[in-house]
Amino acid sequence: MSVSEAGPDGLVFNGFLKLMGSKYGEFSDRSELEQVFATFKDDSKTVDAAELKKHLTGVSKTDPDIQLSKNDIDNVLKSFGKKSDLTGKTAFAADKFIDTISH
Repeated sequence: MSVSEAGPDGLVFNGFLKLMGSKYGEFSDRSELEQVFATFKDDSKTVDAAELKKHLTGVSKTDPDIQLSKNDIDNVLKSFGKKSDLTGKTAFAADKFIDTISH
């Protein structure tokens, strides 16, 4: 699936996962995706969902091949995020996401 194959309402969540799987399925192994997400890890060794959202939004504005709507990004972060009761920050479950797109 490519972005050009998205429906009139844009990508739906499952479409987003398929797109990400097709884009990043080329990685030779799981460790390469883990390295990508490691760049987003904070001091507590978690991926800050707000920081990831900022970068995904930026990429979708600057890369014509990757067009993600705010709704697509929010759905993925909601599905793979967990809010900390202690800090109030939402951590992105990168491992779970990688498992999902890796088939």
